[in-house]
Amino acid sequence: MAYTDQELVDLCLQSDDEAWNALTGLIKRLIGALAATCWLDAGAQEDVAQEVLAELLRDQCRALRQFAGRSRLSTYLATIVLRVATHLHYEPGSLVLGNPELVEELSSVADRQASYAETWAVIQQVLSPTDVLMLCLGAAGYTTDEIAEMLSRLHHRPWRAEAVRQRKPRAIGRVRQALSEAE
Repeated sequence: MAYTDQELVDLCLQSDDEAWNALTGLIKRLIGALAATCWLDAGAQEDVAQEVLAELLRDQCRALRQFAGRSRLSTYLATIVLRVATHLHYEPGSLVLGNPELVEELSSVADRQASYAETWAVIQQVLSPTDVLMLCLGAAGYTTDEIAEMLSRLHHRPWRAEAVRQRKPRAIGRVRQALSEAE
């Protein structure tokens, strides 16, 4: 059954099994997208899914009750997935090789094509986790408005889409500069 975002949340709050199955499926798709575009390896995906569901159920479903419909439900849940995945599994050097489009774009500006592993190593050295996340989300198709909203929720302070638009090219420039210097 197809639900609107608010219908899905409302039915989950009413303990509707079909709605919870739909919500769980959405969460697993978001985790799969994160795993394909960023640092989450296959072994960590189930941990993240369980912790996200636990967070949604905690305190009488407080996180679900806080969904206000200002963004899509998938954007709201992606923020929770990102926060949980970062908390459980991110540490410097933990990125897995993923997101070939991002790596190709960043490595192709050098006179020679940097290797996949070399590009990821440079990304991890010169960018903050926030910048890596911002670039990966952009490569995964999220808009600057959606990225700004996710970063606002993750950092518990407002991010403007304009700040994301300005920060992305600077981050890309730092990676390209480091790749050029590595020659």
